[in-house]
Amino acid sequence: MWAEKIWLNIETSSFCNLCCGHCSQHNFILKDKKFISKSLFCKIIDELVENKIKISNINPFFRGEPLFHPDFSFFMDYIKTKYMEFPFIDFVSIHTNGVYLSEENANSILSLSNQRVLPHPNNLFISIDAADSETYKNVKGRDCYYKVIDNIENFLIERQKRDQIGPDIVFQFVVTEKNKHNVCDFALNIYNLTKKFSNKKLKFLSSLDNSPFRVESDTLYFRLCESNAEFADFYRDIYKECLLELNKNSIIRDII
Repeated sequence: MWAEKIWLNIETSSFCNLCCGHCSQHNFILKDKKFISKSLFCKIIDELVENKIKISNINPFFRGEPLFHPDFSFFMDYIKTKYMEFPFIDFVSIHTNGVYLSEENANSILSLSNQRVLPHPNNLFISIDAADSETYKNVKGRDCYYKVIDNIENFLIERQKRDQIGPDIVFQFVVTEKNKHNVCDFALNIYNLTKKFSNKKLKFLSSLDNSPFRVESDTLYFRLCESNAEFADFYRDIYKECLLELNKNSIIRDII
């Protein structure tokens, strides 16, 4: 059975290591936070394989930080192992803040993202949301900016060493009032980073509806901050202001 349009979210962790003010982690009361067990994760994957169910995508994320789970690398390795038994997915989407993009976690993502494993490169979304440590702390509650940048640099170097296409990395910037002054510097920083450590073309993407998607190269992604109806117009105006700023400074046109 082939379910091309099914994107399966598996909440591997409902915990998060950061405190982003715009995130639902902190805007709603989330009870019974926990890590998914190894047995439950394996059971989900096993049932797909045993029943010969093919789906478009698996996303080991919903509200928390998936790489915060102590068994994250095991989960990636398990998907790869079971895929070899039966090709049950097209690609994997991984959403992270990048703080726990350790060598072990990075290697598991890269091994799963080898073009000789899955038919399409996986997508790795890294939400950075800042271009300097002060803004990062103001947006995310803790100062992990340089740790995240170092992790990304190491990941790019290892991907290049392995001479593989995947994963395509989405460098995400959720636009808010706290970081709108950083949009141009963020674009320039990511451009310089990828130019130094990657042969892939950096593309640009902006979205007002934040619908699920699959990218086809490393991508600079400016995203509208999700909010309740009361603040929707406020954040939409900020978002449009930032896109105008990017175009005015020729960032998109000149460097991407």
